Amino acid sequence: MIQDRMTTGASSDTNGYNDGPSASISTGSKVPAPVLPKSLNAISISPASSTNASSKPTSKSPSPVSRKRNDLENYIWYKNYFSEREIDALCAYKNHGADFSLSYKYIMNPMYLRAVNYLPLWLAPNCVTLIGLFGVLLPHLLTAYYSPLLDAVCPWWCYVLSGLGLLFYQFMDNLDGKQARRTGSSSPLGHLFDHGCDALNVTISGLSFVNTLRLGSSMWSFSLIFWMGFVVFYAATLEEFFTSALILREINGPNEGLLIMVGVHFLTAIVGPQIWLTEVTVNGITFPLNHIFVYLIPVLTIPTMYLNYKIASGKGRVSELFKASIPLLFFSAYTHLWGMCSPVAITQYPILFIWVVGLAFFYIVSRMIISHLTNSEFPWFIPMLTPLGVGAANAVIGTLFFQGQPPLPELPLLVIGGVIEFVTNARRVFCITHQICEHLGIFCFKLGKRKRDESVL
Repeated sequence: MIQDRMTTGASSDTNGYNDGPSASISTGSKVPAPVLPKSLNAISISPASSTNASSKPTSKSPSPVSRKRNDLENYIWYKNYFSEREIDALCAYKNHGADFSLSYKYIMNPMYLRAVNYLPLWLAPNCVTLIGLFGVLLPHLLTAYYSPLLDAVCPWWCYVLSGLGLLFYQFMDNLDGKQARRTGSSSPLGHLFDHGCDALNVTISGLSFVNTLRLGSSMWSFSLIFWMGFVVFYAATLEEFFTSALILREINGPNEGLLIMVGVHFLTAIVGPQIWLTEVTVNGITFPLNHIFVYLIPVLTIPTMYLNYKIASGKGRVSELFKASIPLLFFSAYTHLWGMCSPVAITQYPILFIWVVGLAFFYIVSRMIISHLTNSEFPWFIPMLTPLGVGAANAVIGTLFFQGQPPLPELPLLVIGGVIEFVTNARRVFCITHQICEHLGIFCFKLGKRKRDESVL
């Protein structure tokens, strides 16, 4: 789990984290690189020649064409996301947290402590996390194939795989930190990697769960994922941002919540998914059984969110807490307006729509945790929410002025927005991983010290 992945010293004050044009509570300035005379642009000085001009070069210098190609690739793809002070603060961060879950304390943690000893000592903790993520991704892809509109009956073994995959993810998510301490490889990269996989799992496991419940291509499916995943995860991350501690209480989502979801998957495999369409009547109101989950989840999550905000407000000013919540407000408004006003986004392309929303959510919460680890400000304006804003505006304009038909076709908007979010997140993850590994001299998916010319992977 996240609190197991960090063991180094305390953080220090740094400039704001910046990965694009965005408004922030505070900003830092960058020192421009010196401009060399044109006569020096073609000169390639190796480290050896700078200290001993008479020594022979150990390798052939790249050609001007090769240098230009590499410079272009770096300009387009690679960038340093952290200043020196930010990455120093990141590497000096000391994680604080506790898990007071009753099931974790008395059942699962003793099992995890025994199971970690069966992992090979050469297996990197990030590999443990990634293997666990694939455990939930595979069942999601299978159920998406059999039920693209989240309402079809899948083979019984798909529900078994969904339950086993989620149980496996929970298992591996708890072993990665223990493997890090066991191999002496705890690092800030592990903390970020673990938190990022948890953010992705909100969308993956959420889609598998609403498919099992057969909630269909409707706002019912999105509402369940929104309340049981997105807002709860955001509130918990916000509390950690202001208190520097991740506290999981006696009954919490990462433990008891996931176990309940596993039980629903297994129950569906045994009795069949038709059980969730059984109509029940309460106080004269008739509704399908699966809607009970949508009604109950907000009742359970709102008190938890209130507690998160109450604890966070004790460590930071209310105005700062409000600014840190603005991205969630924009995220909530855009997604609900797009889903409710669009005639096709959620009804014809539910998986694509929720994935576009999920990738934007991944960006927001990962941005917050990075701001926390680098002791920098979290921006109140997130440009990555623009695809959601465009989709929402398009749907609202269609509802108000074009008899419910958006002026722009929605499938291209979803595809373009999804591609932009995927590429932006992939580039950002790669660059951050590369910079941390370069700074610490470590690998991402291997143990041991990395040589300067070796790949960071």
